[in-house]
Amino acid sequence: MILQALAEYSPVDALPPMGYARKRVGFILTILQDPLGCQLTSTYSTDSAGHRISWEDAVPDKSRSNNPPPLLACDTAAFVLGLPKEAKKPEDQPREDTTALSKRNSFLELLSSWASTSGDSDAQAAVRWYAAGCPGLAQAVGSLTDSWSVTRLQLDRIAIRNGNNGPLLHQKPSAQEFWQDHEFPSQGGRVERCLVCGQMRPVVDSLPQALVGANIPDTATAQVALVSGNFPAAQRGATGGGLRSAPICASCGVKAVQAFNSLAANPEQRWSQPGDKRATIWWTKNRTCDDVFALLEHPETGVARVFESIQTGTTRRSAVDVDRFYALIFSGNVARLVVRSWIDVPISQAVANVERWFADTATCSPQYVHPTVSQLAKCAGSMVKSQGKWQEDPPEGAFEDLIRVALQGATPSRGLLLAAVARAKAEVHHNHTNDNMEKSITRRRAAARLGLIRLILNRTNLKGNPLTQYLDTTRLTPPYLSGRLFAVRERLQYQASGDVNASIVDRYFARASENPASVDRVLTDLEKQHLKALRRKSKSPGAAIVIDKQISELHAQMGDAPGRLTDAQSAEWVAGYYQQRQYDFAQAEARKTSTPSNDTTITEE
Repeated sequence: MILQALAEYSPVDALPPMGYARKRVGFILTILQDPLGCQLTSTYSTDSAGHRISWEDAVPDKSRSNNPPPLLACDTAAFVLGLPKEAKKPEDQPREDTTALSKRNSFLELLSSWASTSGDSDAQAAVRWYAAGCPGLAQAVGSLTDSWSVTRLQLDRIAIRNGNNGPLLHQKPSAQEFWQDHEFPSQGGRVERCLVCGQMRPVVDSLPQALVGANIPDTATAQVALVSGNFPAAQRGATGGGLRSAPICASCGVKAVQAFNSLAANPEQRWSQPGDKRATIWWTKNRTCDDVFALLEHPETGVARVFESIQTGTTRRSAVDVDRFYALIFSGNVARLVVRSWIDVPISQAVANVERWFADTATCSPQYVHPTVSQLAKCAGSMVKSQGKWQEDPPEGAFEDLIRVALQGATPSRGLLLAAVARAKAEVHHNHTNDNMEKSITRRRAAARLGLIRLILNRTNLKGNPLTQYLDTTRLTPPYLSGRLFAVRERLQYQASGDVNASIVDRYFARASENPASVDRVLTDLEKQHLKALRRKSKSPGAAIVIDKQISELHAQMGDAPGRLTDAQSAEWVAGYYQQRQYDFAQAEARKTSTPSNDTTITEE
């Protein structure tokens, strides 16, 4: 099913010709006719960040490992120029020279076969240049004097053209046709019904092209194979070798690989960040509602606007009803791709699930109203400073779990709720750090945790009485009220004493979120002391009166402090604390600007 969905993918930019792949080309070898000679030029340019970038093009490609075969008219220096590698030991250099000569001869043999089969004049001119002993090659290589070009010449692909104004040989239609016939002959081989297209065709034992290793996390090679496709033991009971358990024709196999490489290289169709051990590519069968799913990692583009366009009919409902959404979550294992999760769901259902997702994960923070899936996953994991940078690692499988929740409407893992509450306890003291970066990350993570807590509780324990996005003064559950009361007590201490070495948050937050009754007496005593200090400190008794009234109301609504809380109740306590804290920030900001307070315009302190 995965291969079929990939083979049917139609990107905005056309996929490369069959047997081709988009690769970097570092140099162009121009063959001159009068006099017979050549030029070697670099394609590198410098981008705005000062990085050197070579030109990218669709070039002939195939899986290669030991004793690699040549590629048509565009290959590395050993094949195109017969340029040997420099051996580490002088006694090994003759072997490198012999290897390079062998590669050059095989490259010329393939080029000659194309020239004779097609009668292409440019190909024939290139063959004549090789037959004449590659005149001018030594001078052309010697003209590359800077160390960068000398180093890259041994590593990069080199394209060939005939004359300064001639087309690159590998781009010519006759070259593309020849390469397709050469790599995927229409006759011979095992004939079976292709799993993808459903036609009776010759099938391949392994995928004829490789996945690009640079696009797959945790791989150590430039070319990567499908772990589930190239091993006979990929499935229990599978027999034979290669793809016998999943017959696929060459055409569909190439389309699937090219589609994967295109999606994995496109940041608009890929969800991952530097350092992530897993990545996700996603696409829709008919490119319907792509902007909806892009919101999951880029909500800043406007959640309300996108869904309004669907509800008002700007997006064609008929297309939504028949289309499908796909997502492939994967990682690497040295030189293999490992499929972690596969999602296939109707577009109409996926859109409804994503709309519900944003409603369930919305927070009361104006800076982070809609956290991304990555932020929601990472907020339940560790926050560690390493080499001067803060690193966030999500719990194992958290991202995949949340993607399934967002797209399939699944129930979130209970383990994420436990992790979120544990991180809230561990990180709450970061709110008072003097490091602005640390404080900013802490606030973003705290907002995301509220979204994660709302998502999990509202789909499990609190279906009948869900947590709202903003502070709910009508919610009278003891854990929620206790969390709110703790936030008010924290504000009272700050107003009465300012910054202190060990606040009630530092000393009692963890215990209060687990068993409020165990710390209620000491917090009540501190509350009375702080009220007296605030009355002495304030020029006007109004501040003390307001906060005393608020505390009294919360005490009256809650009654006795609740005892030991369940995991879900601890999460609700954290939600009450965070929402009250955000509400108090909004009130303070409103008083500063002398404007009516508004829950939707909350400002962090």
